[in-house]
Amino acid sequence: MNIQDLIKQKQKAIKAKRGVATIKPSPGKQMYRILPGGWDADQPTKFWHDFGIHWVKTESNGKAVAVHICEDRTYGKPCDICMALQEANRNANSDEEIAILKEAVAGQRYLMNVLHRSSDKKNEPQILEVGSTVFEAIAEIINEYGDVTSFEDGLDIVINREGVGFDTKYFCMPASKRLAIDPKSLTGNIANLNEAVDQRDSAKKQMAISTIASIVGITSSAPSGAKLVGSSKEDVSIAGELSDSAFSDDESAPEVDIDDAMLDDLMSDS
Repeated sequence: MNIQDLIKQKQKAIKAKRGVATIKPSPGKQMYRILPGGWDADQPTKFWHDFGIHWVKTESNGKAVAVHICEDRTYGKPCDICMALQEANRNANSDEEIAILKEAVAGQRYLMNVLHRSSDKKNEPQILEVGSTVFEAIAEIINEYGDVTSFEDGLDIVINREGVGFDTKYFCMPASKRLAIDPKSLTGNIANLNEAVDQRDSAKKQMAISTIASIVGITSSAPSGAKLVGSSKEDVSIAGELSDSAFSDDESAPEVDIDDAMLDDLMSDS
């Protein structure tokens, strides 16, 4: 391995430990321009990446002690942590243990490169993280209006977030006019989402599996073919070095504040 390959490998490991910095729909009406794909050579028109992450805790509503991506939600592949959750669920001895395990279930999230047109960084590409409700609404807009991501002939999307906690609702609509964007006006690079989501780390994955096993007092294992424990509607936020808050499903769960100190601890080597 030459020095350049070695450095690339190290850079990838550093990114995995840091997580992904994302933005999420802010309260009220916010306008976003979804940026085109091109970061995936096999699917050049794909503008999003599936994502999911396991936040593993030792007490309900407590602090996460292990964090790792869900390979099922992110890549559609068998996930050892999901399997460990299923095994632990079969061995749970109380409602409290089941509740703790349920909080570790990774919900389905979607990442997209966007310009947040309602912010003071309207020309800076950022990664928008949304749940199924918002993503499905965006998909319906594309079905009706065509390629909204085009630099030349795209459409801004308005996301209206109302309410808090279990009463949070999201509404999406296209802007009234198509608007061209000059790629040269962007003040940063469009992220390669394939690279952004790749946070696989064997040590952190094993920590998550061992912690799950310890909750119910069994030795750590991840049986083949196991399914997710809990409801697929349990959505959690992506762990990112600069992530603001983690919240569950778009419409049904309260927000949980994640401060910078906690994230630094979660993403550290120790």
